Amino acid sequence: MTASFATFGRGPWRGLESSGSCESSDGSGVYPLADLSTRHDFYLALDELFARLDAALPRHPGNPCGSCNLCCTAAGLSQHVVSDLELDYLAARVGSEKVEDFRRYAAREEGAAAVCPYYQGGCTVYAHRPYACRTFGHYREQRTVLPGVCVFRGHEREFAPEEYFALLPEARAIHQLKRDYLAMRAPGPVSAGGGHPAVNLAHLDATDPVDRAWMELFLGEYAAAEASACQGRTTAMQQMTLGLARSGQENWEGAREAFLRAVTLAPEAADLRYQLARAELELGAFQPAAQALDEAVRLNPQHAPALTYRGYLELAQGQMEAGIPWLLRSLEVDPSQSLARLRLGVALSRLGREDEARPHLERAAAEGVTAS
Repeated sequence: MTASFATFGRGPWRGLESSGSCESSDGSGVYPLADLSTRHDFYLALDELFARLDAALPRHPGNPCGSCNLCCTAAGLSQHVVSDLELDYLAARVGSEKVEDFRRYAAREEGAAAVCPYYQGGCTVYAHRPYACRTFGHYREQRTVLPGVCVFRGHEREFAPEEYFALLPEARAIHQLKRDYLAMRAPGPVSAGGGHPAVNLAHLDATDPVDRAWMELFLGEYAAAEASACQGRTTAMQQMTLGLARSGQENWEGAREAFLRAVTLAPEAADLRYQLARAELELGAFQPAAQALDEAVRLNPQHAPALTYRGYLELAQGQMEAGIPWLLRSLEVDPSQSLARLRLGVALSRLGREDEARPHLERAAAEGVTAS
């Protein structure tokens, strides 16, 4: 990635024609629109949000939950909804040692701990606990029950699912923060099917234009998704959504424009560089694509889609020797990539390295992928 991509208003973005009338807003969000260009900025915003939330929730003398930890166990609750933002925030604030165990516990994965790993005679991360832990007991969704011994039982406020954003304090603000953070996720393994945020459709707000755009993307309604995204305020996530909507319509100039702007808004985000590279490749701009992919891999060395595309880019230019190491690195991250394995085998074969090629070609064939 060259320096011209690093600052909004410089380099190729300035010279691009607009792909349509799309004027996003800077005032439609409910969390203060500060400079959220780094993950650290999001963590500071979450500190401020939690302070507002704690001030809005009812106060009780002492700790009414001190004698019961059922809400910190898999037996007491069927699920804990915890976002990528909150997991990375915990790692930044208290250390990463227990974060993966907590993620598995919250998701109720098989073999996960039955008790929250942060509970040791009390919550050891109380000041930094997730939103769901803070609001639990004060609010209860219809058709759910609090544990029988919970001191809040009978005093909580019940809400219907469609009332969630309107009734729970800071619900819309933290939802927008969590969603916008998805474009900024911390480095770590990204499988071949990744490269874009894993948005949970069940947790979207239909009144929010960017959320609505994601619903329309899921349905393949790309023109509607573009129109909805255009109504959202300008964030990296909003621009990424706009770029994906334009990609779905094969408007690669417009997609590149949106991804370039997203990159300037979130320079730490590997996913955005990867999406920019895809648009550049569709436009036949190999060198800018290579620069974007190199930067994506620098930001996240375990980004399998970026590693794979970087290898494909070399193969497409006849550079077999240069492409092979990229594909090998990608398969180390995600060995399930049958097509990448096939192309690796073909590249090795063309170089006369048949003994190395054979296992890759045979495995790809066993997985139903063969050279045509």
